[in-house]
Amino acid sequence: MNYRVLIQPPARLDIEAAHLYLLDRSPAAASRWLKGIEKAIQSLRMWPNRFGLAPESREFTEDIRQLIYGRRSGRYRIL
Repeated sequence: MNYRVLIQPPARLDIEAAHLYLLDRSPAAASRWLKGIEKAIQSLRMWPNRFGLAPESREFTEDIRQLIYGRRSGRYRIL
């Protein structure tokens, strides 16, 4: 079963800002990072339940799961 994945405008802006930040430092790394985060997000189409519940999930009627992408200070939480 495939699910629909929506990237909300504020999240898209955050991704673009992070990519531009990395682009100034290393174009190759920026390209790898962007491809990687897009692949991680799109993987949610097939396997949205493979990640753990987000702490704020208990406040909603639906499960909210979180995917952590990146390393060290460059980690992004995808809900």
